[in-house]
Amino acid sequence: MDDNIKNLIKKLERSVFAGNRAIAAEKLGTLGDPYALPALIGALDDSNPKVRTAAAEALGKLNTPEAVPDLINALNDPDSPVKKTAIASLEKNRHT
Repeated sequence: MDDNIKNLIKKLERSVFAGNRAIAAEKLGTLGDPYALPALIGALDDSNPKVRTAAAEALGKLNTPEAVPDLINALNDPDSPVKKTAIASLEKNRHT
């Protein structure tokens, strides 16, 4: 794992700014490194819905069966964009 992935995970887990956490989740999804999986799953419980949405989308890009139970739990999220993104990510996972 390169330093870029490590730094993005650290930003996702520790940044006080939700925008930075959401961007980190998006970038981790784009990079597709499975090492980011635990941090992205943890971000599904973030206090900010934009971060949760970005994490759900990133997990869809990773397309790994390990994320399915957590994406299913995200269907209970109170924010509609999180639910919709979780559904889309589950659909991607179903087609592999």
